[in-house]
Amino acid sequence: MAGLVLEPVNIEGPGRWRWLLRTEDGEALATHQVAVPENDFEYGGFTDLYRWLRWQADPDRRVTSEAKLTARVGDWIGRHALGPEVMAALLEEAPITVRMPVPAEMGILPYRPWEIASFQGQVLARKRVGFVFDLSDTRRRPRTAQNAEAAGHPVRVLALFSLPTGGAVLGLRRERHALQQLVSQLGQGQSPRAVQLRVLQYGVTRDALTAAVDDQDGWDVLHVSGHGGAGVLVLEHPDGSPDPLSAGELVDLLHPMRRRLRLAVLSACESGAATAAEILRMLQLAEQAEALEAQANEETDVSSADGTTAGAGQPSGAAASDGWPGLGRALVARLGCAVLAMRYPVIDDFAIDLTGQLYRGLFQHGQPLDVALARALPRAAPNPPSLGAPAVSLATPALLGPATALTLQPPPGQAAPISVALAGFPAEPERFVGRTPTLTQARHLLLAGSGRTGLLLHGMAGAGKTTAALELAYQTAATFTAAAWWTAPPADQWPTGLNSLANALEARLNPNLAGYGLSVQLVGNSETDPLLDDYLPVLTELVKQVRLLLVLDNLETLLTDRGDWKDPRFGRVIAALTAHSGASRVVLTSRIVPAGLDPERVEVLPVHALSRDEALLLARELPHLRALAHDTEPATRTTNPRVTADRALLARTLTVVQGHPKMLELADATAADPAVLEARVAAAEAAATARGTPLAAFLNTGHTQAEPGQLLDALTGWTRATAGTLPEASRLLLQLLAAAEPDDRTSIVLDGNWADLWHRLARPGDPPTLPDTLLPLVAAALVEAEPVGDPEDQDRPVRYRLHPGIADTIRVDTPAEVRTAADIELAAYWNTMFKLAREGEHQQATGWLVVRAALAAAPYLRRRRDWETAGFLLEHALLRDHSPGTTAAALPHLEAIAEATTGTDRDLTDQGKLARAVARLDPAEGERQLRAILDQAADRGQYQLATGVAGALANLLTGRGRYAEALATVDRMAELTRLAGLGPWSQLGRAGRRLQLLGIIGDPQPVLDEVQRLRERMHQLPDQRGDDEAVDPWNVREGILDTGRQAAGDLGRWQEALDLNAELLDSKRRRGAGEYELAYAGFNDYGPLLELGRLSEADRLLRACQDQFEQAGDTGMLGKVLSARADRADRQGHREAAIRLEEIALRFKYAAGDTETIAVSHYNLANYQQRSGTAPGVWLAHRLAATLLDRLTGASGLQDDLRTLARELTDPATTAALPRTVDQVRDAVEQVEGVRLGDLLGALQPDADHQQAALDEIIHTARTLTLDQALGVQPHLDRWEPRLAAIVAATAGDQAARGQVDELLDSLADTSDWAALTQALRQVLSGERDPETLLADLDPIDTAIVTRLLDALAGRIRLQPAPGAQPAPSTEDPVGQWEPVLAAIAAATAGNQAARQQVDQLLDSLADTADWAALARVLRRVLAGERDPEALLPGLDAIDTAIVTRLLDALAGRVRLRAGGDLPVPGPRGRASPVVVDLARRAWMAAARRLRRTPR
Repeated sequence: MAGLVLEPVNIEGPGRWRWLLRTEDGEALATHQVAVPENDFEYGGFTDLYRWLRWQADPDRRVTSEAKLTARVGDWIGRHALGPEVMAALLEEAPITVRMPVPAEMGILPYRPWEIASFQGQVLARKRVGFVFDLSDTRRRPRTAQNAEAAGHPVRVLALFSLPTGGAVLGLRRERHALQQLVSQLGQGQSPRAVQLRVLQYGVTRDALTAAVDDQDGWDVLHVSGHGGAGVLVLEHPDGSPDPLSAGELVDLLHPMRRRLRLAVLSACESGAATAAEILRMLQLAEQAEALEAQANEETDVSSADGTTAGAGQPSGAAASDGWPGLGRALVARLGCAVLAMRYPVIDDFAIDLTGQLYRGLFQHGQPLDVALARALPRAAPNPPSLGAPAVSLATPALLGPATALTLQPPPGQAAPISVALAGFPAEPERFVGRTPTLTQARHLLLAGSGRTGLLLHGMAGAGKTTAALELAYQTAATFTAAAWWTAPPADQWPTGLNSLANALEARLNPNLAGYGLSVQLVGNSETDPLLDDYLPVLTELVKQVRLLLVLDNLETLLTDRGDWKDPRFGRVIAALTAHSGASRVVLTSRIVPAGLDPERVEVLPVHALSRDEALLLARELPHLRALAHDTEPATRTTNPRVTADRALLARTLTVVQGHPKMLELADATAADPAVLEARVAAAEAAATARGTPLAAFLNTGHTQAEPGQLLDALTGWTRATAGTLPEASRLLLQLLAAAEPDDRTSIVLDGNWADLWHRLARPGDPPTLPDTLLPLVAAALVEAEPVGDPEDQDRPVRYRLHPGIADTIRVDTPAEVRTAADIELAAYWNTMFKLAREGEHQQATGWLVVRAALAAAPYLRRRRDWETAGFLLEHALLRDHSPGTTAAALPHLEAIAEATTGTDRDLTDQGKLARAVARLDPAEGERQLRAILDQAADRGQYQLATGVAGALANLLTGRGRYAEALATVDRMAELTRLAGLGPWSQLGRAGRRLQLLGIIGDPQPVLDEVQRLRERMHQLPDQRGDDEAVDPWNVREGILDTGRQAAGDLGRWQEALDLNAELLDSKRRRGAGEYELAYAGFNDYGPLLELGRLSEADRLLRACQDQFEQAGDTGMLGKVLSARADRADRQGHREAAIRLEEIALRFKYAAGDTETIAVSHYNLANYQQRSGTAPGVWLAHRLAATLLDRLTGASGLQDDLRTLARELTDPATTAALPRTVDQVRDAVEQVEGVRLGDLLGALQPDADHQQAALDEIIHTARTLTLDQALGVQPHLDRWEPRLAAIVAATAGDQAARGQVDELLDSLADTSDWAALTQALRQVLSGERDPETLLADLDPIDTAIVTRLLDALAGRIRLQPAPGAQPAPSTEDPVGQWEPVLAAIAAATAGNQAARQQVDQLLDSLADTADWAALARVLRRVLAGERDPEALLPGLDAIDTAIVTRLLDALAGRVRLRAGGDLPVPGPRGRASPVVVDLARRAWMAAARRLRRTPR
C-alpha cells in the first residue's frame, strides 16, 4: 500500500496548526488550517473518547447511545480537526496508510481518535485509512540487527497476561486462550508457518519477565495484555499483589532483546463489570446494574464531575504521558520497535478478533503491519456496534514508530514447541468463566506463608471442580518449583491408585528436583505398611524443603460414600503431603469430603453454582442465549416486542438455571427454538416451586440460595424434560449411549450395535441412520460430538461425551428391557470382536484387539452374569498383555467372577485366573493363592487346571529368584501334564520352562542347543491350538525363543541373540501384540546392540522402551531401562551419571521384586563406584550383596562373582575395608533410596544364621582362590593351546600354519578383549622374545598366554600340535567315515534307545585305542548333554575337532547327517584331508572369537 504523509506545519500553539497532506515524494495533495473549538460539546470526546462516552451515554441504551455519540465526534473531527479538503483527499486515496509525523510540541496527536473521522458519511477506518504516528524521538534500530525471518528462524512471540489479585480475570483468560489456539493453527495445515509462542500468565513477576527476555536472543513480538494506567504496566508481586512498572522500568527489563524486538502490542482490558451491568439493564435489572457500573467507573477512574480522569482536561497541546500509548512511546524512543497501543480499555471480544485478524495478516498472509491493522480493524469493530465490540473500538488501536511496511513473515514449517511448566497437565478448557471468589481464596491459600498446605475443591457433579483446579494451577504454577497433576483411576480400579500416584509424582517432579539433590521415592515404598510408614516422614520433609504443587483430581473414586478411603494407605499419604510448615501445596478435588483431613492444614472450598455476574458472562459466550440478549438493541424502551420477550425469557432462564454450568449449556441448546425454551423454563419454574427451591435471590443478590441437592434435582429435571421431547429413535439412541461404558461411546461401536438393538426391541422397519438420529442429541447439548484421529480423514471416528449427571439420569429412566437389550448387544458385539481378532491374530496382527475386546466386554458380561465367558475373555487378555494397567483393569472383574462362582464346579478355575492377576501386582499374595489352588486342583483330579497353575507358580518363583523351588514346580508340572493327557504344545511349554531355569542356573550352551532342537520340533507342529492343548502355540514358541535369546547372549553370540529375538518379535507382531509387549521383548536387543557397537540403534531402542514402560507404569522394566542407561553412561566415561542411574534402577527393581536383576544392579553399581573412586567399603558392600543374592538363589553368575571378588581382595587396603557381616552389608547398601536388602534376604533365607554362614563362605572362598583361579587363567590357556602350537609352527617356517595364525590375529585385532594380546603375538612372530618388552602392557590373562608361548619357543614345555599338523597320509576322509556314527549319536540324544545301545557299544570299543580314545571321551560328554564347543574342543586334534564340530552342527540343526545301517568301526586315522583341516580351522577361530573375560 503506497503511503501518504499528514504533517502538522505552521504550529502556533496546542490548538492551532496547519495540516499538509502530501505523498512520500513531497507532492502536496491537500491542506487545512486547524483551530480547535475547545468549547464544543464534542471536544471532550476528541480528548478522551472512552471516558467521555461512559459519562455521556444513556446507561439504558449504552451500545446504541455510544454509537451515536461516537459518530457525532467523528463528524466533528472530520469538519474541524482534519477538514473537508484533507478528508476528501484521504478517502479518495483509500485504502491507504497515512504517516503522521509527531513533533515534540504536538505530543497529543497519537492520543486522538483520528480513525473515526467521517466526511459525507464515510468513516476513515472503515475505508481502511490507517495512521502510523512517526514519533520525533524514535530510536534507530541497531545497524547489525538481523531480521529473524530473513535468517529463516521462527518468529518468536512473548505474550504477557498480567492479572494481579482482584483483577478482572475474564477478558485476559479468553484472549490468552485464543492467542494460543491461533498460533497452534498457524503451524498446521498445508502451508504451516513457524511461530513460537511463550505465554506468561498467573505469576507475571519482574523475575519471570526477566527470565523470559533472557531466553535465547529474545523475541520478535511482545504482546502485553492486562491492566495499566498513568503510564504504567501492572505486573504481579510473588504474592499476587499489583506491582506497577513504570515506562522506564519496563524498557530496562526489555532492553536485552532490543536487537531482535520488532513489534510490541499493548492492550488494556476492560473489566467484566461494565459488560455484566449492560446485560442486567437489558434484563430490566437497573438497580443491580447501577452497582456494577459504579465498580466499572472506579476501575476506569471516571470522575463523578465531568467524566474525565485527572489530567484529561488539560490543554489540548499537552504531551500526554498517561495510559498505554505513553508506554508505547517509551518503547519506541528507547528500543526503536513499532508499537500497537490501545488508547482505551478493550472488551475481550474485540481484543480477540483484532489480534487474531492482525496476526493472521502478518504471519499467514505476509501483509505489512500497517496493512494488516487497516484490514483487521473494521472486521473486528463491525457496524452496527455490539456489546462485545462497542463503537469506541474503532478508535482504540494506535500504531506508533517504525511500523510502515514492517513485515514479520515466519518461514514455512513448524516451530519447535516451547516447553511449559505444566507438562502432564490436562489442556485448559475451551471456556472458563469466573469463580472469582473461590479462585481468589484458593490462590491465597497456595501462597507461601498462607498457613495452609492444602485445599479441597468440593461440590456436586458437574459443578466444575476439575475445571477450577486446572485454572488455579495455570494461574499459580509459575510460583512453584515443580508441579504434577494426577487423576484417580475409575472406581473399579481403586486398588491401582497408590501405585499410579507414585509413578506420576516421580515422573513429573523428579526431573525438576534433580538439581536440588532430591527426588520423590514413593515407588516401591508403598508395597507394605511398614515400608510406607518408614518413608512418609521422608516425603513430608521433601515437600517441606521444596515448593511443589500437586493436584489430585477425582478422588471420589477412591472413597466410600461415607468418605472413608478404600485403601487406608491413601489417607496416610495425603496426611504426609500436608503435614508440614513448608511452601508445597496440595489441591484435591472430590464430590465426597475425605474423612480425616486436618482442618488446620487443609481448607475445604465448596465449588457451587456460578454467581449471577459469572453466569451472565458465560451466557454471552453461548450463541443461542447471547442471541436472546439482542445486545445491538437499546437496553430499555425498545419498541420491538420480540426483543422484550426474548430478554424476559433470558432472565427467566438464568433464574431457573441458578448458575449451574451444565444447565446453562443445556439451556443454550434449547434456546435454538425459543418456544421450546419457554416451555422448558415454565416446567422448571413449576418444579422448583414444588421443591421449594428459592429462585429470586439469584438475579437480585448475585448468588443462588438453592442447595446443591436442589440444583442436582433441577439438572435431572431439565435432562428428563429435554429427553422427553426427543424423537423416539433419538431417545433410544441416547439410552444406548448412557448404557454403554464411556470408552464405548464412539461412532464405531454405535455402528455395530444400533441396528441390532433396534431389531432386538422389535421396533418396526429398519432404524433411521445414525447421523440423523444423533442430530437432535447434539443440538440439545445432551451429547457432545468430538471427532478423533487424523483431521484430514473425512471418515475418522467420533467420540460422544455425556455429562455424568445426564448419563446417570438417562440410565435411571431407561426401561429395564432396553437396558437388558443394550447389555446383550454390547456384550455380543465385543465377544464377536474378540473371536474375530483371535482367529486372525497371526494373519492380521489383531492381538491388541483381543485385549481391547475382552476388557470392553467384561462390564456387560458381568451385568448379564455370564461369568464363564467373562473369565475366558479376561484370561486371554492377560495372556497377551502383562502391563500393570491391563492387569489392574481386569482385576475387579476377576474378583467379582471368583466371588460369584464360589461353591460351583468352576470355582478353582476362576480363582486360578484371579490368582494369576493378583500375582502380578502382589507377588506374595499371588503365590499363596496359587499354591492353595494347585493343591486343591491336584487333589480333585483337575490335572489340566493344575498344570496351568503350576506353570504360573513356576514363572512367579523364577521372577523372584527362587530357582530351586521353580525347578521343582516345573518337574511337578511334567507329571501333571502327563496325567492331564495334554498335547505336544503343552509338553513343549513345560520343557521350555525347564530350559529357562537351566539357563539361569547352569551352562547356557546345552540350553541353546536344546532350543535349536525344539525350534525344529515346533516347525513340525501346527500353529493352531488343538483340543488337547492347555496353551496357545504362539505363547510356547515365544517363550522358547526368549530362552534361546538369553542363552545366546550369555555365550556372547550377539548376532544370534538378535536373530532369535527378531523371530520372537515377528511372532508378536504377526499376532498383533501391543506396543508395550513389543517394547518389553524388544528391550532385550539392547545388550547385543551395544556389544556389536550399534550405539545409535541401542539409544533409540532405550528411549522408545522407556516411553512405553512409563506409560504402562511398569516399575520392573523401568528399572532395567535405567540400568541399561547406566551401562551406556559408564561406557562413555560418565561415572557419576552411571552411579545415579544405577541407584535409581535399584529402587525400581526392588519395587518390582526381581531378584536376578537386583543382583546384577548391585554388581554393576560396585563397578561404577569402584571406577569413580568411591570408598572401598561402599562398593564392596554392593559386590557382596550381589554375590550373596546369587549364592542364595543358585544363580549361574556366582562363580564370576567369586572370581571378581577374589581379584579385588588381592589388595590389602581393599581387604581391610571389607564388610564382614550381613548387617554391615545391609546397612551400607540400604543407604541407596529404595534398597531393602534385609527384606529380600529374609524372603530368600529367613534364618539369619544361615545368611551369615553363606556370607562367610563367600568371603572364605574368595580369599582362598589362587590367582590363576581368580583370573580364570587355565581355561584360557587350554583354549589357546592349539593356537600357540600353530604360532610355534609358523615361527619355524610352516607357511600353512602362518596363514592360519594371520587370519586368526586379523579377526581379533579390533576386539576389546584380545587387541593387546594380538599385538604381542605379532611381535613374537616378528622375532621378539624379550619378556619385559612383550609383557609390559598386558593384563594377567594375556601375560599367562604369552609366557606359555615363550616357554614353548624356548623348549621348556611341549604344546599340543596345531590343527592340520598330523604327518601320516590317508586316502579316505575320516569325517565321512564317521557320518553314520554321528547320525546314530544324534538319534540317541533324541531318545532313540536302539541307537543309544549301538553308540555305547562302539564307544566302548574305541575307549582304549590310541587313535580314537580322546574323541570317544568327548562324544560321551555330548551324549550326556554337553554342547559347548569351547569346553569340548580343547585338546582335540584336527580330525577329532572336525568330527565333533560336525556333530554339534547337526545337533543345532545347521547340517543334516547321512544315517547308515550297522555302525562301522573306524579304522586307523591318516593325514587329515584339506576339507578336515579347513573345518577344524574354522571351529578353532570361532572358538577364539567367542572367548570373553568380562563376567557381566
